[in-house]
Amino acid sequence: MAATAQLLVLTGTSVTSTALPSIYADLHASTDDLSLLFTTYTLAFGLLLLLGGHLCDLLGRKRVFVIGSAGFAVAFAVGGLAPSSGLLVLAGVLQGMSAALLSSSALALVSAGFSDPKERGRAFGVYAAVAGGGLAFGMFASVTLVDSLGWRMCMYAVAALALVLAVCAAPLVRDPHPVRSPARPDVPGLAIGSVALIALAFGFDRAQATGWATPLTLILLTGGALLLPAFAWQQTGSPHSIVPAGVLRDRDRAGSLLALFVLGLSLFVTFLILGRYLQGALGYSPAGSGTALLPMAGAAVLAATQVAARLCHRLAPRNLIVPGLLLTAAGLAILAGIDADSSYTAQVLPGTLLIGFGAGLALTPLFTTVTGGVAAQDSGGTSAAVNAAQNLGAWAGTPLLGSILASAISARLTHASDIPAPLVEAAGNGSVISPHNLPAALSGTVDSLNTAVLGGYSVAFWWVAGFTLLGSLLAGLLITAKAPKG
Repeated sequence: MAATAQLLVLTGTSVTSTALPSIYADLHASTDDLSLLFTTYTLAFGLLLLLGGHLCDLLGRKRVFVIGSAGFAVAFAVGGLAPSSGLLVLAGVLQGMSAALLSSSALALVSAGFSDPKERGRAFGVYAAVAGGGLAFGMFASVTLVDSLGWRMCMYAVAALALVLAVCAAPLVRDPHPVRSPARPDVPGLAIGSVALIALAFGFDRAQATGWATPLTLILLTGGALLLPAFAWQQTGSPHSIVPAGVLRDRDRAGSLLALFVLGLSLFVTFLILGRYLQGALGYSPAGSGTALLPMAGAAVLAATQVAARLCHRLAPRNLIVPGLLLTAAGLAILAGIDADSSYTAQVLPGTLLIGFGAGLALTPLFTTVTGGVAAQDSGGTSAAVNAAQNLGAWAGTPLLGSILASAISARLTHASDIPAPLVEAAGNGSVISPHNLPAALSGTVDSLNTAVLGGYSVAFWWVAGFTLLGSLLAGLLITAKAPKG
């Protein structure tokens, strides 16, 4: 049920993203309104991420799970009923807050519910399958639902699924482990950690919108980066810490959190680029692009549940983590070769299969390493740290991709002249331009712009592949834990 909850969170986010064009048309919303929807969702998620994990330890994992599921249902029901963009933004805030509670409690339930190494491997294998392949499945499901049902009915459907999850969790989810006693919150830790996450999330959002060098962006990112070590230091001396001091001091767990950050960034950037490439360059429909990414999800499920889950209690964690990251980097390197003449079966499919398999192989031991040996009453805070690492990578991915694309595309258009400004702007944003509805005289110009855009995609994939390789090296050096006993 925990894996189902995480899949619901990913699918719900994909539904909102996919429905944006329809929402824009039906509600006569502005682009600023739609941008605000995602910004407020992200900030709400960051605000409650640590609090959600802490509440799991203070109030109980099952209780927070039910509250998060119910809140998620209400958020999508309100979103489906929204007559204006303002109410939709408020629904997005509630969605972000509920997603934070649901994600932290779901992982905490898995962490606290299994102690035997073999059982933990199976449980985290299923959870890792969702973490590695959930984005691909969410994209496919959201496009299919929005196309067939419309955006309002889609939101009602997600609300109904979340409500079923909340109702079923009450009798089916078992959580016999104790909570902290006395239940005293770490208010200073919550303040420092939550402000750090919000500052980084908003800073990355501003970097995407206005650039890295603006004063507000620099203040937010610098402040967030300084507050993270301050949070770690405060936690090591707090008598009621959110994240156990042993988690933050342990090099194996630190290396695993770093690898989760790397995977979060790599996977998110991969989906951002491939969505544009499949639809813009290969001419796939939104539904077709979602279907084209399903093999990646299948590879992640296979690696996580049939390989990593069976081996993680027999092998040292890094013997799975490092090969998984290397396979992911290899897949990214294959995708770096895409151009206008590439085909799905020869280029995209092999690359995505390697990325999915590598991610699934690495995620299971990463989850077990960070959460292993943590007491049940500390599992919520530890789970929040895991989710924070993954989401920080995803948050950083969007502005980094935008900067890499803009730089690479601009370099390829240095000597171009007499190109209409709107086309240059579209290409600079990383969009493949369709020649339809444009004068025939611009066909050569469009070809040149698209060549520059596809070159930018290639450069971005090479950068992410190199970043993933660096992550594999650091993981190999930092994660030295031996195979679990038992």
